Amino acid sequence: MAIDQAHKKLLYRHVFVLAALALISGWLFVWLAQEVVIEKKDWFDTLAFQFLRPWITPAHTTIALVVTRGGSDAFLIAVYLLIFYYLLRNNFKRQAIQLVVVASAPFLWSWLLKKIFHRPRPLPPHFDYVISYSFPSGHTLGTFTLCGILAWITWKIKWPFITKLTATIFLFLYACVIGMSRVYLHVHYLSDVVAGACVALCWLAIAAVFIKLTD
Repeated sequence: MAIDQAHKKLLYRHVFVLAALALISGWLFVWLAQEVVIEKKDWFDTLAFQFLRPWITPAHTTIALVVTRGGSDAFLIAVYLLIFYYLLRNNFKRQAIQLVVVASAPFLWSWLLKKIFHRPRPLPPHFDYVISYSFPSGHTLGTFTLCGILAWITWKIKWPFITKLTATIFLFLYACVIGMSRVYLHVHYLSDVVAGACVALCWLAIAAVFIKLTD
C-alpha cells in the first residue's frame, strides 16, 4: 500500500509538471502569435536578423543548408520508421502505436497553423527553397518533437544518469541548431522558430500526460 501511495504521488507530480509545461508553452505560442502575426511587432525578429548578418558567408550558408536537412520531413520520417521498426521487432506494440500518434500530429499542426496565420516568409534573399507560409517553423516543430521522443526513450533506458542528461542536452541543442539554421537561411523569422518549439513542447507534454495516465 505504501508503495502504491508513493507511486501515485510521483505520478501526480509528473503530471503536474507536464501540465504546467503545456500551459506555459501554449501561452507563449499565443503571445507570439498576437505580437508578431496579428499586431506585426517585428523588433524581436529584426534583432535576430541583424545579429546573424555578419555571419553570412558562402561557407556558412553551405553548412546551414546541410544542417537544416536534419529537420526536413524526409529525414524525420526516416528516423521515425527506424524507431517504429525497432519497437515492433522487440514486441513493443503499444509503444509503436503511441509513436505513430505522437509523431504524426506535428505534421498536421504545422500545416494547419500555417493555414490559419498565413504569415508570409521573410523578404528575399532566401538561401533555401520554400513554398509554404512562415508561422510556425515546421522544421523546428518537427525536430523538437523528434528530439523530445528520443529524450523520452533515453530516460527509459537503463543508462547512468549523467549519460541520460548528456544525451538530453545534446538533443535539445540539436533541435535549437536546426531552428537557428532556418533563421540564418532567411526562410523563417526567429519568432517562427520559437513558436514551433512551443507547439512541440506543448504537444509532447500533453501526449506524455496521456501516456502516463493510461499506461
